[in-house]
Amino acid sequence: IQLATENADELTGCLVSEGLFAYSDTGTIAPNIAKNYTVNEDYTKYTIELRTGMCWSDGVPFTADDCIFFYEKMCVKEVFGEPLWDCFKVHEGQEKVQIASFRKLDDYSFEVIFPEPKPDFLTQLLQQGGICFAPEHYYVNLLPEYMGEDAAKAKAADMGFADTTE
Repeated sequence: IQLATENADELTGCLVSEGLFAYSDTGTIAPNIAKNYTVNEDYTKYTIELRTGMCWSDGVPFTADDCIFFYEKMCVKEVFGEPLWDCFKVHEGQEKVQIASFRKLDDYSFEVIFPEPKPDFLTQLLQQGGICFAPEHYYVNLLPEYMGEDAAKAKAADMGFADTTE
């Protein structure tokens, strides 16, 4: 077997993954995995509607829960040692930083709410690859928060990793 790279990491997935949004042929931001989105007048609330019928590779439906899980349980908690992305932060002055909150509307739509205007949210999200989701049903079987620290360490070792962060 020949591989294109011997040093695959999390960025390798960006080559084959699709984000919620993408740049259109005209350079504007357009829905991709997302079906639609709206932004309120002061850029503090982004309502994102997902396409129905999309599934993960194992057939489990892709829903708003996967987006909320990714943000709340993986990004905010910095589960894999990566700091929270700037696209989810607003800065008040030089020192005070506040973060977004996610709110589920139904199985296929959710809101991203900022305490202050965040007009560059989608642009910054696209700079991160547009990924704003993870399969909740899969990660609950890996994360210490759900399976306990000892079980998670054992699972990481079984998978060939030194610890759960790796």
